[in-house]
Amino acid sequence: VRLAGAVQLEPKWLTENGKAQVKSFVRRYIRSLGDALEVQKSEVIITCSEFSDIIETGSDDADDGSETFVIDMEFAEFEDFSVVLVRDDGDALTYDIYRQSRGGLPVGTAMVDINSREMTGYIDFYERSCAEERETIASLLMRELEKEREFKSLHLTMIYQNEPFAELQFAT
Repeated sequence: VRLAGAVQLEPKWLTENGKAQVKSFVRRYIRSLGDALEVQKSEVIITCSEFSDIIETGSDDADDGSETFVIDMEFAEFEDFSVVLVRDDGDALTYDIYRQSRGGLPVGTAMVDINSREMTGYIDFYERSCAEERETIASLLMRELEKEREFKSLHLTMIYQNEPFAELQFAT
């Protein structure tokens, strides 16, 4: 049994980091689907471009034993989180981080020192998060910071229950 397919990503909706996250998600999904269907070989093509043409032909007469199914899915990790500026102290910005799938309640607070073009800060999570969620939140925070000030780099320490547990470094 073989699993084959294609994933078409629209470039206007994704950053480079977003593409990497989608690819990681698709890999995990294909492995999971392959395990569930007891598939020995999987072949999935991921492209990131706009459609130019879609050509369909009928194959009603041909019965090659294959089945076709469509999984229509949107990658909504970025839409699940929001980062909102709640305080501007001149040299430091404070953001609340919300997760829509948790009823829009806050899941953490971020504070960033913006005194130099090499910004530093931390994200204090109210609950433990996975690496993908941390990267998504950090990317959203970086987008918000870009609206406030131009910078060269951003170094973030991830904190949970007053203990640092991860670090992320971004360069613009």
